[in-house]
Amino acid sequence: MSEFFKVDNGTFSPNKKYFINNVSFKIFNKGDIISLLGPSGVGKTSILRTIAGLDKLIDGEIWLDKQLISSKNFNLQPEKRGVSLTFQNNCLFPHMNLKQNIMISKQGGLNINEVDHLIENFYLKDMVDKFPHEVSSGEAQRAALIRSIVSNPKLLLLDEPFSNLNKGLREELQVLLKQILKEKKITSIIVTHDYDEAFYFGDMCGVLINQKMIQFAEPYKIYHHPNSPEIADFFNKGVREPSTSAERILRTTGSELAKNTPITGGALGLSATKLYTGAKTTTEAVMKSLLDQFRKSPLAASVAETAAATGFGVGKGLAEEERPDSKLAQITFPLVGALTPGAATAVLSKAPTAIAVRAGNKIK
Repeated sequence: MSEFFKVDNGTFSPNKKYFINNVSFKIFNKGDIISLLGPSGVGKTSILRTIAGLDKLIDGEIWLDKQLISSKNFNLQPEKRGVSLTFQNNCLFPHMNLKQNIMISKQGGLNINEVDHLIENFYLKDMVDKFPHEVSSGEAQRAALIRSIVSNPKLLLLDEPFSNLNKGLREELQVLLKQILKEKKITSIIVTHDYDEAFYFGDMCGVLINQKMIQFAEPYKIYHHPNSPEIADFFNKGVREPSTSAERILRTTGSELAKNTPITGGALGLSATKLYTGAKTTTEAVMKSLLDQFRKSPLAASVAETAAATGFGVGKGLAEEERPDSKLAQITFPLVGALTPGAATAVLSKAPTAIAVRAGNKIK
């Protein structure tokens, strides 16, 4: 399937010191809406400005309707792209009233009846003869939004289009705008730091954190199945906290999360880093260290689970480590037996990045 719009391994920069690296995403169908979500200052506006042709692409390529519009060595003029950008700060011409500002982009776009209908639905009918300095920032923002729509662009770029509106009006106009974009099949990219807004508009959503796009997927998948701790943190989904359960500690094999999460509720102060040697399996020396430190602990049962789990292929393939006669199993089982009357059994999931640990019967 050919793409209507594509950013291929793009590097964006608002200046020579800050870069958003290796951004890639696609819009397959005309009329689809993409949301770019991320904290303020991450570079979302820079991506829109580059797509519009106002900033130069540092590396990669941008394609629109089978035409290359930006690359490291090529930059199609903004007026030849068929792209319309609504700036967050409105950018209305101060010497024109609102109606004149709106109509300046009408050539080849919507007919006059459609424009008047938009003006009425966006609650600007009684103020179209006013100049930008005579209206509120929210009213000016609505005029700028209408101006972008009436040109009927190939690609509509919206930078925080409702940031100056109160909550009630914002929600009403969000519904109206989405209906218009879908009816007219105007392909759009909307930038926001509000994930409710991003998820409402977006057929697909990209999350930008720490100068890179961490995940690009359907909104449901991003919210319910974040692919990194950074995205989970952005949505405030749960809290990474100390735990007495090895199941919670060892969710991700060898990850930075596991390395930095204290074990056993912090009561014994042993970092999970001591259970890992980089990407290699825990050694016998570390296992014995666990025994020495935790043998008399009231939390020994939890540690036993941890010991059992770390003896089964942390950072290695599961097939070798699952064998009950493996060297690591022979190391682990006596330790587990020494730690608790009812030793633990490690139940390893087949997923290469996850370990599920469950308490079991004593292993003989």
